[in-house]
Parts: sequence; structure tokens; C-alpha cells
Amino acid sequence: SLTKTGPKMDGWLQTYQLPEAWQKRPARRQVDEASLERYKAAAQQTGPRNVWSGRKLERDADGVGARKKERSKYRCMPELDCGRTKGSDAEQRMFCLYFSKGCCSQGSACTYLHRLPTADDEAYHNRDIAADIFGREKRAEHEGYRKGAGTFERDNRTVYVNYEGAGSYDLPKVRELFEANFNIWGPVKSIYIVHNKTIAFVRYEWRSSAEFAKEAMHKQGLIGSSQAEILTTRWANEDPNPVAIVAQKRQYMDAFEQAAMSSWDALPEEQKLARIQQLQMAHALHKRQVIASYPTTDA
Repeated sequence: SLTKTGPKMDGWLQTYQLPEAWQKRPARRQVDEASLERYKAAAQQTGPRNVWSGRKLERDADGVGARKKERSKYRCMPELDCGRTKGSDAEQRMFCLYFSKGCCSQGSACTYLHRLPTADDEAYHNRDIAADIFGREKRAEHEGYRKGAGTFERDNRTVYVNYEGAGSYDLPKVRELFEANFNIWGPVKSIYIVHNKTIAFVRYEWRSSAEFAKEAMHKQGLIGSSQAEILTTRWANEDPNPVAIVAQKRQYMDAFEQAAMSSWDALPEEQKLARIQQLQMAHALHKRQVIASYPTTDA
């Protein structure tokens, strides 16, 4: 059970570095093969859909179409599930999607990673914004991006969470539950809760952690809650916290300035001088100034 954090998990939460024991032990099989096949079949199941939203409909006892929401039967438990796989031995960089959902049947034989993202993973995956850490291709924003891998047009680090069902708790209790359940997956930068709407926005320091947490917490409950809530996780449109918006703009400006300085430093000295003279000329023309004295004609 993860209702209480053990010593291994405490070490991960303090440093976000994988404990050595997690890296040496073989990854366990989370489910058997039959359970994984049932999960895949349920995920691909076709049936009646709402003609406006495209959402699947379930039939109630009277045969009337109605939305039906069920908690996932599986859950990733890092303390028990993280371990070495064929993928880690082969220096694979992609993570197992089924592992994140708690339903991989391969265990140590899996060709993908069975662990949590680290700072090294974040640095590697930030080189390619066209795919997520599970190797899924991202789409353009106009194609719809809130589910799945997201869009390559945004730096997705904020997860939208609907926690309807746990709304009877007061705000401090909800925040406590969110911190306990979402810090597990990586360093959380901020949690913004709109309690009267039972929604929250969890922003991670690392994009890789956000991508993992979004999959790991979808259709889960909050450990420590007794309200039988079922979480819905998606990518956030925009962070609604004004402070976060300002901080993000500042981050983009800092990145632009750093890129500009790196580009300038890479230029040869003669190109730097030519560029400076060009800027001086443009400024002088704008101000209608003379930028150099005329040569003397006295003989």
C-alpha cells in the first residue's frame, strides 16, 4: 500500500533520484497477460457515441445511453514496480505506457523503461518536442491535444485534474491529498486548485514528469481519500494562475536572450564588428546623425 510513504519513497521525494535498489532489481510483472489483453480490449471497445461530443456511451439497466465512469483496476506503485528491464539494459530512452498505468505484463522482459523520469531523462526528451516520453507522436494544436501525447506547439507541463467526488473535503485537505498523490511522479512546481469547480492544475518542473503523471493518475482515486472519487486528467489549456503566466513569459524571454547570446558568441570577430557597424548605421539614419567625420581635404 502507498497510503504511507516508506523510506525508499521518501528518498525519491527528497532528491528525485532513483534509489540504487530500484535500478538493480528486476522489474516485476504488474498484471498477467490475460489482464493486459482485457485492458487493451476495453480501451479499444467501440459502441454507441454521442453525435455531438463523440464520447462513448454505456447502456444502463433500462437500455438508455448514459455516461459511465469507472475507476481503473490497476495502479502504478513505484516502490514495488520500478526495476530493471530489457529496455534499461539496452539503454532504451522510452518509457512503458502500460507500466505508467500499472498494467504491464512483461516485467523485466519489457523492452521499455519501468521507472520514473529523472533529470537525465528530462534533458534527453527536451531535445525532441515531437514525441512524448512514451514515444507517441504529438499533434498540432488544431487537431485536439488535451488527451494523449499533447501538442508540439506547447511546452506541456501543466496537468488539468477534475477531482469530482472529493469535493466534500475542505480546501486544505484537498491540497494535502494532491501533494501526496502527485509529488510521487516528479518535482511539482505548483498546484492551483479551483475548489468550487472541483478542478486543479498541477504544474511540474519537468515535462517528462507531467507526461508520466497524466497517464498514471487518469481514472485513479486519491490515496488517503474515502470519497470514491475518480480523477480525470488532461493537458491544461493555459495555466489560470496569473503569477504562473508571468513566470512562464519570463522563462521564455530568458531562454530567448540566452539563445541570442550563444549565437552572438559563436560569431567570428570580424562578423561581430560588421554587425555592430550595421546597427550603428541604422541608428544614425533613424536619428539623422552623422556617424563619422569627413576626411580632411587640407593639403
